[in-house]
Amino acid sequence: MKAQLNHIALLVEDLDQIVQSQLFSSLELGPVETFESEGTKEIYIGPNCSTAKMLLLEAISDGPYKRAMQSRGPGLHHICIDVLNILDFLDTLSGSGWYLHTSSLHLYQNCKQVFLARSSTPVLIEVNEVKKFSKQTHYIKSFHFPLNKYNLIDALSCPSLYIDDSSYFKLNNRTLSIESILKV
Repeated sequence: MKAQLNHIALLVEDLDQIVQSQLFSSLELGPVETFESEGTKEIYIGPNCSTAKMLLLEAISDGPYKRAMQSRGPGLHHICIDVLNILDFLDTLSGSGWYLHTSSLHLYQNCKQVFLARSSTPVLIEVNEVKKFSKQTHYIKSFHFPLNKYNLIDALSCPSLYIDDSSYFKLNNRTLSIESILKV
Protein backbone atom coordinates (compact mmCIF):
# COMPACT_ATOMS: atom_id res chain seq x y z
CA MET A 1 0.00 0.00 0.00
CA LYS A 2 1.40 3.36 -1.03
CA ALA A 3 -1.24 5.50 0.67
CA GLN A 4 -3.73 5.23 3.52
CA LEU A 5 -6.90 7.28 3.92
CA ASN A 6 -6.66 9.80 6.78
CA HIS A 7 -9.88 11.81 6.36
CA ILE A 8 -12.34 13.20 3.84
CA ALA A 9 -13.38 16.83 4.27
CA LEU A 10 -16.73 18.28 3.29
CA LEU A 11 -17.32 22.01 3.18
CA VAL A 12 -20.76 22.75 4.64
CA GLU A 13 -22.89 25.86 5.06
CA ASP A 14 -24.06 25.25 8.65
CA LEU A 15 -22.03 22.73 10.65
CA ASP A 16 -24.21 22.96 13.79
CA GLN A 17 -27.42 22.26 11.88
CA ILE A 18 -25.90 19.21 10.21
CA VAL A 19 -24.42 17.58 13.31
CA GLN A 20 -27.66 18.16 15.27
CA SER A 21 -29.72 16.49 12.56
CA GLN A 22 -31.23 13.01 12.74
CA LEU A 23 -28.74 11.91 10.09
CA PHE A 24 -25.87 12.26 12.57
CA SER A 25 -27.71 11.23 15.75
CA SER A 26 -26.20 7.73 15.85
CA LEU A 27 -22.69 8.72 14.78
CA GLU A 28 -19.76 9.43 17.10
CA LEU A 29 -18.90 13.11 16.95
CA GLY A 30 -15.67 14.72 18.05
CA PRO A 31 -15.57 18.18 19.60
CA VAL A 32 -16.40 21.22 17.48
CA GLU A 33 -13.19 23.22 17.09
CA THR A 34 -12.57 26.70 15.69
CA PHE A 35 -9.39 27.52 13.79
CA GLU A 36 -9.08 31.27 13.40
CA SER A 37 -5.97 30.94 11.21
CA GLU A 38 -7.93 28.86 8.68
CA GLY A 39 -11.23 30.67 9.19
CA THR A 40 -13.07 27.45 9.99
CA LYS A 41 -15.26 25.67 12.47
CA GLU A 42 -14.64 21.90 12.21
CA ILE A 43 -15.75 18.56 13.58
CA TYR A 44 -14.47 15.03 12.96
CA ILE A 45 -17.03 12.27 12.65
CA GLY A 46 -15.97 8.84 13.88
CA PRO A 47 -14.66 7.18 17.04
CA ASN A 48 -11.52 8.62 18.67
CA CYS A 49 -9.79 5.26 18.30
CA SER A 50 -10.23 5.21 14.51
CA THR A 51 -8.64 6.71 11.44
CA ALA A 52 -10.18 7.51 8.04
CA LYS A 53 -12.76 9.88 9.52
CA MET A 54 -15.14 12.36 7.98
CA LEU A 55 -14.33 16.05 8.57
CA LEU A 56 -17.03 18.69 8.29
CA LEU A 57 -15.78 22.26 7.74
CA GLU A 58 -17.73 25.49 7.92
CA ALA A 59 -16.05 28.65 6.64
CA ILE A 60 -16.59 31.29 9.33
CA SER A 61 -14.19 34.01 8.18
CA ASP A 62 -11.94 34.97 5.28
CA GLY A 63 -9.46 32.38 4.11
CA PRO A 64 -9.08 29.46 1.70
CA TYR A 65 -12.26 27.70 2.80
CA LYS A 66 -14.41 30.80 2.42
CA ARG A 67 -12.95 31.29 -1.08
CA ALA A 68 -13.73 27.65 -1.90
CA MET A 69 -17.29 28.04 -0.62
CA GLN A 70 -17.79 31.17 -2.72
CA SER A 71 -16.38 29.62 -5.89
CA ARG A 72 -17.58 25.99 -5.62
CA GLY A 73 -20.24 25.96 -2.92
CA PRO A 74 -20.73 23.22 -0.34
CA GLY A 75 -19.51 19.69 -1.02
CA LEU A 76 -16.35 17.65 -1.19
CA HIS A 77 -13.35 19.85 -0.39
CA HIS A 78 -10.41 17.50 0.03
CA ILE A 79 -9.29 13.95 0.58
CA CYS A 80 -6.38 13.48 2.97
CA ILE A 81 -4.05 10.52 2.58
CA ASP A 82 -1.00 9.44 4.52
CA VAL A 83 2.19 8.23 2.84
CA LEU A 84 5.51 7.06 4.23
CA ASN A 85 7.64 9.36 2.08
CA ILE A 86 6.16 12.36 0.26
CA LEU A 87 9.01 12.80 -2.18
CA ASP A 88 8.92 9.13 -3.22
CA PHE A 89 5.12 9.31 -3.49
CA LEU A 90 5.30 12.42 -5.66
CA ASP A 91 7.75 10.63 -7.97
CA THR A 92 5.11 7.94 -8.57
CA LEU A 93 2.63 10.63 -9.64
CA SER A 94 4.75 11.90 -12.50
CA GLY A 95 2.55 12.07 -15.59
CA SER A 96 -0.61 11.20 -13.61
CA GLY A 97 -2.26 14.60 -14.08
CA TRP A 98 -1.92 15.76 -10.46
CA TYR A 99 -0.05 19.01 -9.84
CA LEU A 100 1.40 20.45 -6.66
CA HIS A 101 -0.76 23.22 -5.25
CA THR A 102 1.09 26.53 -4.97
CA SER A 103 1.06 26.44 -1.15
CA SER A 104 2.80 23.06 -1.04
CA LEU A 105 6.44 24.13 -0.93
CA HIS A 106 5.89 26.15 2.23
CA LEU A 107 3.77 23.40 3.80
CA TYR A 108 6.31 20.69 3.00
CA GLN A 109 9.13 22.65 4.63
CA ASN A 110 7.10 23.27 7.78
CA CYS A 111 5.11 20.09 8.33
CA LYS A 112 5.81 17.41 5.68
CA GLN A 113 2.49 18.04 3.96
CA VAL A 114 1.54 18.92 0.38
CA PHE A 115 -1.66 19.49 -1.58
CA LEU A 116 -2.35 18.11 -5.05
CA ALA A 117 -4.72 19.82 -7.44
CA ARG A 118 -5.94 19.55 -11.00
CA SER A 119 -7.62 22.31 -12.94
CA SER A 120 -11.36 21.65 -13.34
CA THR A 121 -11.21 18.86 -10.75
CA PRO A 122 -13.46 19.72 -7.78
CA VAL A 123 -11.30 18.19 -5.05
CA LEU A 124 -7.89 18.72 -3.50
CA ILE A 125 -5.70 15.91 -2.24
CA GLU A 126 -3.90 16.55 1.03
CA VAL A 127 -0.84 14.32 1.43
CA ASN A 128 0.77 13.88 4.85
CA GLU A 129 4.06 12.13 5.51
CA VAL A 130 3.89 9.72 8.45
CA LYS A 131 6.51 7.48 10.04
CA LYS A 132 4.22 4.44 9.80
CA PHE A 133 0.67 3.71 8.73
CA SER A 134 -1.99 3.71 11.42
CA LYS A 135 -3.21 0.33 12.58
CA GLN A 136 -6.42 1.84 13.95
CA THR A 137 -9.76 0.78 12.53
CA HIS A 138 -10.88 2.75 9.49
CA TYR A 139 -14.16 4.52 10.19
CA ILE A 140 -14.74 5.21 6.51
CA LYS A 141 -14.43 1.80 4.93
CA SER A 142 -14.60 3.24 1.42
CA PHE A 143 -15.38 6.45 -0.38
CA HIS A 144 -17.00 6.35 -3.81
CA PHE A 145 -17.18 9.34 -6.14
CA PRO A 146 -17.42 10.18 -9.84
CA LEU A 147 -13.88 11.24 -10.69
CA ASN A 148 -12.56 9.00 -13.42
CA LYS A 149 -10.83 11.79 -15.31
CA TYR A 150 -7.34 10.74 -16.39
CA ASN A 151 -7.22 7.88 -13.84
CA LEU A 152 -6.45 10.45 -11.14
CA ILE A 153 -7.76 8.28 -8.33
CA ASP A 154 -5.88 5.16 -9.42
CA ALA A 155 -2.65 7.17 -9.36
CA LEU A 156 -3.08 7.82 -5.62
CA SER A 157 -2.82 4.09 -4.80
CA CYS A 158 -5.23 4.40 -1.88
CA PRO A 159 -7.36 1.25 -1.56
CA SER A 160 -10.25 3.07 0.20
CA LEU A 161 -11.05 5.29 -2.80
CA TYR A 162 -13.36 4.10 -5.58
CA ILE A 163 -14.71 5.61 -8.78
CA ASP A 164 -18.50 5.45 -8.95
CA ASP A 165 -21.49 7.27 -10.45
CA SER A 166 -22.31 9.13 -7.22
CA SER A 167 -20.54 10.30 -4.06
CA TYR A 168 -21.02 8.31 -0.86
CA PHE A 169 -19.25 6.95 2.20
CA LYS A 170 -19.41 3.35 3.37
CA LEU A 171 -19.07 3.40 7.13
CA ASN A 172 -19.04 0.48 9.56
CA ASN A 173 -22.80 0.15 9.71
CA ARG A 174 -24.28 2.39 7.02
CA THR A 175 -23.89 4.20 3.74
CA LEU A 176 -24.09 7.99 3.67
CA SER A 177 -24.23 10.10 0.52
CA ILE A 178 -22.71 13.56 0.30
CA GLU A 179 -26.04 14.74 -1.08
CA SER A 180 -27.91 13.56 2.03
CA ILE A 181 -25.44 15.37 4.30
CA LEU A 182 -25.69 18.64 2.37
CA LYS A 183 -29.53 18.51 2.22
CA VAL A 184 -29.88 18.77 6.02
